[in-house]
Amino acid sequence: MKIGFFGDSFCSCATHPAYSFTTYIKLLQDHYHAEIVNLGQGGSSIYDLLILQLTPFIKSNTVPDVCVFTWTEPHRVFHREIRTITAATATSTDPDPVIQAAKHYYLNLEDSELDELKYRATLHYVDNVMLPALPSTTKIVHLWSFGLPYNYEYRNPDSFAPGKVQYYHTWKNGVEIRPPMMVLASEGHKIEDLDDRPNHLIGQEKNNRMFEIIKQAIDSQ
Repeated sequence: MKIGFFGDSFCSCATHPAYSFTTYIKLLQDHYHAEIVNLGQGGSSIYDLLILQLTPFIKSNTVPDVCVFTWTEPHRVFHREIRTITAATATSTDPDPVIQAAKHYYLNLEDSELDELKYRATLHYVDNVMLPALPSTTKIVHLWSFGLPYNYEYRNPDSFAPGKVQYYHTWKNGVEIRPPMMVLASEGHKIEDLDDRPNHLIGQEKNNRMFEIIKQAIDSQ
C-alpha cells in the first residue's frame, strides 16, 4: 500500500528526532506496512496541495492507494518556491521581494470574503471534477485543519470547539472527518504551544486517537 498525505503542517511530519512519541502518520505506515509517498507542506495553501503535491501524481499516473487530505484555511497565498506565505506575513520584516509583495497584498489587497468564495469554488471543483477522475480503487480521507470558526479569537483554542466551527464543503467523494484537527491539537494546550510540534499533535495519546480515526475511515472504504 502507498499512502499520500496532502496538505499543510497537520500532515507534514512522519518522524521527528526531538520527540519520543510516534506520530499518527508513522502509526498508519506501520499498521498497513505502507510506503509514505508524500507529506504536507507547513504553511502552504490549498493550491499548493493541488498543484505541487497532488497533480504530479495524477500526471504520472501514480496516485497513491490512499490519499489523506488536510484542508487548510483559505487565506494563504500560493507561491511555487516560497510555500509558507500566510496572513502572518503581513508583519514580516524579511526583505525578500516575494515576502514584501505578499506583505503588501495582505495589508492593501486581501479580501477575506473573496478568499472564502474562491476556496469554496475550488473545493467544489476538486470534489466534482478532480476526485472522480482518480482511480476507482483510491481511498480518500478528508480532514479539516481549522474549519471556519464562527468567532475566531487569535490564539484562543476555544474558538475551535466543535459547536463553534462551520465547514466550507461537504465531501461527496471519500470519507470526511469532523471536527477539525485543531480541536484535538489544542485540547489541553495553548495554541502557541503547538507551533513547532510534529503535525501539531502533542503526545502519544493524541496521535493514537488520530491514527484510530483515520484507520477507521480507510477501512470503511
